[in-house]
Amino acid sequence: MSGRAIRALMLTVGFLTVAATAVAVAAPRTSTTASPASTSPAWTGTFDNFHTSSWDSNWGLTSDTQQCNGASGSFTCNWGYGNMTPISDPTTPGGGQALHVVYPAPSGPPSCGCGLGGGQMYQDLTTNGQTALANSPTLDLKYYYKFPVGFDFGKKTAGKMPGLWGGGVPGCESGGQHCAQGWSTRYMWRGGSSSAPNGEVYFYTASGSGFGADLCLGNWTFPADGNWHSIEQLVNITTGSITVWSDGKNVCQQTEPMPGANSGVFFSTFHGGHDTSWSPSKTTTDEFADFTLSTAGPQTPGSPSSSPSTSPSNSPSSSPSTSPSSSPSSSPSTSPSSSPSSSPSSCPSASPSGSPTGAASLSATVTKIKDWGSGYTDQVTVANNSGSDVSGWQVDLDLDSSMNIESFLNANLTSTGNHETFTNTSSNGTIANGSSTSFTFSGDYASHYIAPTNVTATGSGGNPPPPSPSPCPTSSASSSPSSSPSTSPSSSPSTSPSTSPSSSPSTSPSPSPSGSTGPGQFQQSLIDSSVAAPLFAWAAPTSAVPRPGTGPVNIGEAKVLYYLALVDKVQPGTLSSGGTSVDSALLAQVRNMIAGGNEPDSDGGLEMWGQAPVAQALLLLKNGPAWTELSSTEQNKVNLLEAAMGYGSNYTYNDANNFSSGICGFGNFSKGNNPNYRDGGVDTEIAAIQYFGASTWDSMLTSFNDSTVASQLNAAGLTNSGGCFTTVGSGGNSAIARAFVYSGHHSSDLMGIWSTIAGATFDQTAKSVVSPAHIADNSTSPYDGQCCMGHEFNSTDSSGLRSSALYTFEGWMNVTGSRVTMMLLGNFNLSNASESAYHIGTLDLKYKLDHGYISQALNQNLLLVDDHGNPSTDGPNVKGFLYDWDAYTVSGGPQS
Repeated sequence: MSGRAIRALMLTVGFLTVAATAVAVAAPRTSTTASPASTSPAWTGTFDNFHTSSWDSNWGLTSDTQQCNGASGSFTCNWGYGNMTPISDPTTPGGGQALHVVYPAPSGPPSCGCGLGGGQMYQDLTTNGQTALANSPTLDLKYYYKFPVGFDFGKKTAGKMPGLWGGGVPGCESGGQHCAQGWSTRYMWRGGSSSAPNGEVYFYTASGSGFGADLCLGNWTFPADGNWHSIEQLVNITTGSITVWSDGKNVCQQTEPMPGANSGVFFSTFHGGHDTSWSPSKTTTDEFADFTLSTAGPQTPGSPSSSPSTSPSNSPSSSPSTSPSSSPSSSPSTSPSSSPSSSPSSCPSASPSGSPTGAASLSATVTKIKDWGSGYTDQVTVANNSGSDVSGWQVDLDLDSSMNIESFLNANLTSTGNHETFTNTSSNGTIANGSSTSFTFSGDYASHYIAPTNVTATGSGGNPPPPSPSPCPTSSASSSPSSSPSTSPSSSPSTSPSTSPSSSPSTSPSPSPSGSTGPGQFQQSLIDSSVAAPLFAWAAPTSAVPRPGTGPVNIGEAKVLYYLALVDKVQPGTLSSGGTSVDSALLAQVRNMIAGGNEPDSDGGLEMWGQAPVAQALLLLKNGPAWTELSSTEQNKVNLLEAAMGYGSNYTYNDANNFSSGICGFGNFSKGNNPNYRDGGVDTEIAAIQYFGASTWDSMLTSFNDSTVASQLNAAGLTNSGGCFTTVGSGGNSAIARAFVYSGHHSSDLMGIWSTIAGATFDQTAKSVVSPAHIADNSTSPYDGQCCMGHEFNSTDSSGLRSSALYTFEGWMNVTGSRVTMMLLGNFNLSNASESAYHIGTLDLKYKLDHGYISQALNQNLLLVDDHGNPSTDGPNVKGFLYDWDAYTVSGGPQS
């Protein structure tokens, strides 16, 4: 068993609680006093008379030209009105007309100038009488969407959905534009099923770089089932909190910097992405309806007027203590308001009953939901019928000795022998009385599945549920319900996220030592070992074997750097058990590496085994919270090093070149060798393409000058890399100064490049025995007879047969690093044909490492290779396999 991991598509926050709703109580409306936050819609936008002057006025749209104020580029201000048409649909929520949106094939966003799909427009709340909404620190947007059955989500299964924006300068909260006060919180459909892709918040902020950040990816889906669905978000620009409800279920809570005031709805929908490679394959359409804004959420059901109002609410609550705090508590109420109606015909009971509880008895039901012949997945439902809410829970069970647990989701796990103790994560501890939550775990069994025994569940902490409403006096609704209990989240900032959020972990909500910030988490033991690892320091290039980059210890150091960057990107604020932040450990590693004479040599040859993880780590660093903590000088050194490794790989792997050594002049290299020779360099190139962008990277390559690059590297103290470019000299100019092409695939075709290298790495029919090589315990791989096993389980080298779990792992590790980063940055297509081959090859390799594989190859005469530590000086574990496998599992890698 390789250790416990989490089966989650992306590590983002997914709450299983239901956020509190305000009790709407009638109150006098004034023009001089600000109204309290209210869940009643203050503005409603339908699509009757779409894009007429009256409609523009109601929505608060300025001219097309004004909407381009913050945008840069050569594209015209075409916002796609020709693709959007109001239609009468009898099923439209809220009444009125829906907006029918067309996405032609091919098409893309406004910024690419490649044929616009969908449409885009910025609302300005200061121009349609909604200044109270614009001035509110909180703003909630709810609307409905309908994707028909068969909707084409695009070649890369990615596209934008409307959200909110702020900062007051339209045009600079998308397309890679970042303004001083700008931010936006659009949604994306991104990866996953082609009929119900994953949802996420696609977040832009002034301090960001490149394109948007991915928040809560995979916590909900956008189903193409022909039905209307609601999506709702509440932002608080004071605390930076972002909360999302999908069809009324709380699915996301994040804290991010939002520096500018609320501006309104950012209606934005298209496929992509930034070019037609994201386009639908056929013209496709969807519908949107019933846009509403309030100052608290989730919104109270009602039938607000569709005309604009100068008051922030038709029925503001006069009891702000029962509505969500603008500075959210760390333990939000888990029960919606008992009075969801906007009518003032009911009110809260005069006083709450009960007191905070201690231990509470819960029930836990275990259900097997999957069985694949050698393993299983169990789902545990934890129900609370104790009479009180709980703020934490624990489930204990005993597992048969013939079974294990390989992964788990939505829980933390501690094991003692066969006794398993699951506890809540930081986001799903609260269970309201009468409600439930669930988690899953998966593992292997010896011969058959045996259900867990001695299952118990307990809860702790919390308060009794809010009291049921009692009828108000029938004569009139009180505008001053002094008897209202204060059962909602506290407005005290003591448990709130910092009021000055930033990407630095120091200002994030206090993380737990487990590092859990969502439904999944990285293994704490690996977090601890990576934080405690020695500082990255590679020797200068040498002809001695093993060279830096091929030495097992150096590869292990590179995996530590990669793992730290991945955890910091996906799960900011994570701490080791000793309290050291991953962010600070990552910065220490990076700073030591670029301090001078410690960095990789950028050879481009076999040394890229260990350099690809470094390139992938720097890519994650640039797109993560630690990047802004580096000085501009440090950032420049990182840029130089990433480019240097990419230049070296272009020298060795470009279709136009055919060298027998890298730029440092050392041999033992040919790009026609077995796949593990190629994986490092090609995957380094994939990282560089994503780091700089395909067109920019090709421009950097074509303008390459060896003398200039060598001088820049040496001047920055990066003498290991600089020395190799000095060695290759002007002879490298013509070889490097050409756009990257690998097996006919250009930089703009990342999936084509990955598919080619992954397809070469996994192309054999799976076998348990390739005599004399075999699985050590003589068991049979469950994938026998399937395509595709690792190439180097059934290949040849200079000694004859090459059937090696170690060589197969060395190819797999870098292909996997690319897959993880590409998925995280939205550049991976799960429907790609090579993904299936990679899937089988990965699981076949994992089975053989779990059971041990007696390998036969050059320098490996019946050598035991496994994931338990063999061989001890040059095995997968020394080379960072445990970090690789955790990254694979956390990123949603298939487990069966």
